Amino acid sequence: MAKKGDKELQLAMESLEKKFNDFMKEMCNKITEKMEEMIDGIKGLIGNLKNEVIQVKAEKKTVNQKVQDMEKKMQELEGKIDTVTTDVKRFEDYMLKLECNAMETCLRLRGVPENLREDVKEDRKEVIRILAAFIDLQPEEMEYQCDMVYRINSQYARQKNLSRDIIVQLPTKRTKEEILRKQYRDPLKVEGTEIGIMKELPRKIMQDRKKYRKLTDKLRGKGVRYRWEIPQRLSFYLKGAWITIKSVREMEDFLVNHNEDLD
Repeated sequence: MAKKGDKELQLAMESLEKKFNDFMKEMCNKITEKMEEMIDGIKGLIGNLKNEVIQVKAEKKTVNQKVQDMEKKMQELEGKIDTVTTDVKRFEDYMLKLECNAMETCLRLRGVPENLREDVKEDRKEVIRILAAFIDLQPEEMEYQCDMVYRINSQYARQKNLSRDIIVQLPTKRTKEEILRKQYRDPLKVEGTEIGIMKELPRKIMQDRKKYRKLTDKLRGKGVRYRWEIPQRLSFYLKGAWITIKSVREMEDFLVNHNEDLD
């Protein structure tokens, strides 16, 4: 009976062991399948990521190319803008010279009293009489020398509560220079009041020349004579050298380097 019981127990144990092994095998197979599915999924994700990386690189390359193309176009546009700017500056200088040429024989008189009737003919007669006496000419001869005489408003005259300026157009530059030389030596006076006589220049040139006032004030203070050239050049003789200033930047540099010579 004992041997029979042992045999039954052994068979039961073998059966249990077989079931356990089958279970474990089945579990291993399932785990392996799951692992393989997970690995396949991971491989799929990696593949997708690789494709995305390739796509991003391709897009980046495209973007970089577009950026390079845009930079190239911007450089081309900047070059065109520089060319246009240069052309505009040349055109402005050319028009400025034409305007200066048109004013080459004109003078501006400041401070001549206005007649009460504001009569243009009376203004002309008065200016001709004043200028004729100033440069020792007969009124009839001065009448021949004056092509046009007319009054014009100016901001300076309004601010100083002066009479409107008078523009005199002369037939030749020679007459104009003669009047200016006389004005430099012995300023014109009317009824004891000094009358300003100036070259007539375009407004832009007058505005631009104000930017050089720091230098021109110092030059005048030192008694250094200077001259302007069109469109915007300031020339003068200082310390044995002829100096030409072509821009505000050059003026600033000159003042830094030669301040002691002008103090």
